[in-house]
Amino acid sequence: MLLKSILVSLILAASSGGVLAQRRSIPVCPKPADAEKLVGFEIKFLVPKDTVVNHARDIDYEAWAIDFGSGRNHIQLQAFSGLNVGNGEVHRDLIIASRKFSLRYWRHNKLAGVDAKGQYKNDRFWRYLGMYGETIRYYDAPADAVAYFDRILDSACFPN
Repeated sequence: MLLKSILVSLILAASSGGVLAQRRSIPVCPKPADAEKLVGFEIKFLVPKDTVVNHARDIDYEAWAIDFGSGRNHIQLQAFSGLNVGNGEVHRDLIIASRKFSLRYWRHNKLAGVDAKGQYKNDRFWRYLGMYGETIRYYDAPADAVAYFDRILDSACFPN
C-alpha cells in the first residue's frame, strides 16, 4: 500500500509540474582556478586542489571517494563507474525510506540522468547523482557533511 501511495504521489507531482518535471542542464566544465582541480569520471566536479580523493579499482568498476569527518562520524561521497554501475535512476528503497525527497532530471548533449536527494526519517540525508554507468552518492549524512558534499555535487560538469 505504501508503494502504491508513493507511485500515485509521483504521478500527481509529474502531472502538476512538481518535482519530476524539474530539469536542468549540466554545463561544460570551466577551467579550474589555480586553487582548484576537476575530479570524476565522465561527470566531473570542481574541488579545492588540496582535496584528498581516494581511488579504487575492481575487475568491473572504478571508484573514487572523498571523506568527511572521522571515526564514528566518518561519511564518504562515493563515485562508481563501470558497465554494471547504475541505470540512471535513484533506487526506490531510498525513496521509500525517506521523509521527503526531490528528483531532478538533467541533460548534457545526448546524456541524461537524475539528481535526487532526500531526508531519512532519522533526519539524516542522502543524495544520488548519476546516469547509466556512473553514480555519485552519499547516504546517512548529517547536515554539515551534506553542505560540504552538495557544494561538490552542485559543481557537476562535463569536459568540453
